[in-house]
Amino acid sequence: MAKKTKRSRTGKKRSQKRAAPLLKFLREWGAFLVIAVLIIALGVFLSTRSRQTSEITPAPPYDVYFTQGGLGAAAPDGLLALILTDVASATESVDLATPGLDLAPLADSLIAAKGRGVEVRVVQNPPGAEDTAVISVTAYLQEHGVPVTLHPHEDGLGAAFLVVDQRLAWAGSADFSRRGLEENAAFLLRWETAQMAQAFHGEFEEMFVEGSFGPTSPANTSPNYVAVPNVSIVSIYMTPEDDPLGEVLRTINAVKGDIILLTEGLDDGRLANRLADEASAPSVLFRGILGSAGLSGEADTVLQQYEASLPAYAGAGRLQENVILIDSETVIIFSQPMHRQDFEQRDGFVLIVRDRSLGRVFRLEAQRLYEQVEGQP
Repeated sequence: MAKKTKRSRTGKKRSQKRAAPLLKFLREWGAFLVIAVLIIALGVFLSTRSRQTSEITPAPPYDVYFTQGGLGAAAPDGLLALILTDVASATESVDLATPGLDLAPLADSLIAAKGRGVEVRVVQNPPGAEDTAVISVTAYLQEHGVPVTLHPHEDGLGAAFLVVDQRLAWAGSADFSRRGLEENAAFLLRWETAQMAQAFHGEFEEMFVEGSFGPTSPANTSPNYVAVPNVSIVSIYMTPEDDPLGEVLRTINAVKGDIILLTEGLDDGRLANRLADEASAPSVLFRGILGSAGLSGEADTVLQQYEASLPAYAGAGRLQENVILIDSETVIIFSQPMHRQDFEQRDGFVLIVRDRSLGRVFRLEAQRLYEQVEGQP
């Protein structure tokens, strides 16, 4: 028993001897260790919080502006003022394509940009004899050295877009005219993303530099999509060369709840037949607003039974919104009326935007248009 006690005391002394350096180290460096651990923990916390914030609150690659009503992003000084601000910020290039430019302030801004050494170029349709404002603004630009290329066909340009420094683009349904921005029911999206800007810049180059218009344009849109995880997926198609109709029909085919159609006019039988096929399902609600061209050709026959659900536009100006909204989640944006000849001949674009936030905005816009119809005497 005595031996066991002696061994126990000896072991305890050895343990104390081994622990002595550790205790000394902790006395000398303990405070520094605590501070280091706190710094590391704080860094991990901030890094995780930052990562979670970016995952939870990503921003869409656009702002949407409506020419009527209070929907979309705010433009307190007017939509034109925002566009002029972007042109004034240009340091390298400005590309403008529009059916007819009659806005003197925009012409002044383009001329000022050229005066700063910015490369400024314009593509537009040949103005008719009655388009005196367009003729005047075109001559004004040319007198100040801004080159203007006219589309070889009178109504050949079915799109309007503006690209600044290949870093941002304005593109939607409105054109860059007084009526387009101030009178008609239309919208523009401001895409501050290089992918979108480069896609439209490439289309501009085909027309301005290569002289490729309509069916002669090469099918080389690149990039053809913009993606923000968990927010937006945007597919980009230029008409007629990219032939977007197949993807448009597949997108409509995926409908589960409702289809909302807003358009200046529809005569394409392929599109009308797909809309009618999906609208015939008991679970699908089909409705919309038609502009001045209404239904015509094969579309009139195919969609005749839905005429009551497709009233005529009743607001100011004319309806210049060409959109198909699927389940309030997918917005198909057409730069021009849904006419077969336009898809196959005119230089325009189709954007398929999968974004619930944008879908909700267009659902509200459709409701605004319905209320105008209901308010008619």
